[in-house]
Amino acid sequence: MNTAWMRKMYLFGILVLALSVFSGSAIIQAAEKAPAPKDDMGEMSRKLSDPTSNIWALQLELDYIINKGDLSDHSTKNQYQAIFQPVLPIPLTKNWKILTRPVVPIVSTAIPRLDIGSFNYHRNTGLGTKESAASSLDWHFQAGLGDIDIPLMLSPRKKSHWMLAAGPTFSLPTATQSSLGSGLLEIGPAAVFGYKTKNITAVTLIQYWWDVAGWGDSNSVSKGSALYALWYNIPGPGHWQVGMNPIISYNDKANSGDKWYVPVGLVVGKMVKFGKVP
Repeated sequence: MNTAWMRKMYLFGILVLALSVFSGSAIIQAAEKAPAPKDDMGEMSRKLSDPTSNIWALQLELDYIINKGDLSDHSTKNQYQAIFQPVLPIPLTKNWKILTRPVVPIVSTAIPRLDIGSFNYHRNTGLGTKESAASSLDWHFQAGLGDIDIPLMLSPRKKSHWMLAAGPTFSLPTATQSSLGSGLLEIGPAAVFGYKTKNITAVTLIQYWWDVAGWGDSNSVSKGSALYALWYNIPGPGHWQVGMNPIISYNDKANSGDKWYVPVGLVVGKMVKFGKVP
């Protein structure tokens, strides 16, 4: 059995176990100690919009993505991903806490493989076009665990309208398929900056990574991401929110026209309960 694969799975197992223990412990403590005011749903909704709040949460995001373009010969290629993202504020001292928001992606996506012989024929005969290159691609599905991102940011515990946090961030080479990750250990800075009132939250979470170690045929990495969020809590008993929270990504190693990915989208949300669980 491949020792690198075993090492990755062992690391992933330890991480999931640690997150499960910490999350379960925190949820039990919160349930035992937290009061239950009438407007606790509204307050919890506001705290979930604040990445520096003291609330623990287990978030699961399910995405279905349709890709279509020149390389896919104008046919659609589907991608599915599940992202497990717990929010884990850990008290450190009376005045400081550690914020971490691990991102654990499980991906199933169509990956292109180039038919080298066919593509070289088109190139050598002068017949190379986007269409001929696209027809030389063999698309196949790969599924598995991607690279896990773990920011560790120091933040003040004192209540304030300002949201501040900073620290290192790590991207671990946990991908079970080479096409689903970089194969590199990546480290860089992370920071949160924002402002909040009772009904409005505006915040950004910025991370940047450079490779520091790796194995195989991995290329160097210089990339970043910025989550920008703007939320408005609609006053009233319904606990509705409107806003946006997309993630901008930047890859310095990509071609000049492909370095930036800047999505824009609207989110409408409502805090509800299933039994006693919000």
